[in-house]
Amino acid sequence: MLHSFRSRSSATRLARARAGHHSGCCVGRGFSGLSKQVKAQAFKLKSCHRHLLFWLLIAILASSCTRVPFVPRFDPQIGDLKRVKLIEGEEAIEEINRLHGTTIHALRGFIAHYENARKRAVIWVSEAESEDMAQEQIEVMLRKMKGSPRSPFGHYRDLDRNGLPVIAFEGLRQVHYVFRIGEWVYWMDADAEHIDTILDHLQKAD
Repeated sequence: MLHSFRSRSSATRLARARAGHHSGCCVGRGFSGLSKQVKAQAFKLKSCHRHLLFWLLIAILASSCTRVPFVPRFDPQIGDLKRVKLIEGEEAIEEINRLHGTTIHALRGFIAHYENARKRAVIWVSEAESEDMAQEQIEVMLRKMKGSPRSPFGHYRDLDRNGLPVIAFEGLRQVHYVFRIGEWVYWMDADAEHIDTILDHLQKAD
């Protein structure tokens, strides 16, 4: 009887051990299958991200290639003043440097001359590397002009023209406006009758 009981106990332990081993194998296979699914899903996500970054880069490059650089517009006529000369490129930059009395590292430059039978006007425009650089160029130029006893300019004043800060002054029988639009520095001189008309035209053109 004791031998029978021991046999049954041994059989029971063996059955439990087999059941536990079988359960462990099933769980192991379950986790292994789940791990493969997670890895596959992660691979798909990485692949999607790579495709998304690729097309985003293409869109950025296409946008930069199709963007047209801004160029100031100098119409053939402003009011009763006709454009008689337009200087650009290196020649304009050299003239603008002489106007500033130093090299200002302009990226692009333009000088537009307008006239009628009695009056004349000139618009000097240069592009700086940044808005901060453009503002600094204006401040340095005005500081030199105000500090020079030989400067022909005077009666400096700050104006607001349709929300645009303008430094106005007089000299050489003309009124002068200096201002900045973005990275572009403007110096224009004209008679008192025409200068605001020219500025209004430039603001609308920009």
